Amino acid sequence: MEESRSALLASLRDRNDAYSACASSLADNEALRREVLRLRSELNRSQAQQVSAALLSYSAGTPNLQEGEFSEGAPPSEGCLNKDLD
Repeated sequence: MEESRSALLASLRDRNDAYSACASSLADNEALRREVLRLRSELNRSQAQQVSAALLSYSAGTPNLQEGEFSEGAPPSEGCLNKDLD
């Protein structure tokens, strides 16, 4: 009877250890998920800033740039065409 009880207690301890490890792993996964989301947001923000800076730089170098020319399908203004290609 005592052996059976000891075996049962050992089994319960093993299960408890396994559950604790699983809970710890889940907490680690959640922390990693939050860090990935934070990094993704930071990357998106950085990329948006780079695109904005590139557009500002481009528009500063092209004085005849018309509002809305960055819209998809908008035709370029005459001032944006390279006259040497004509």
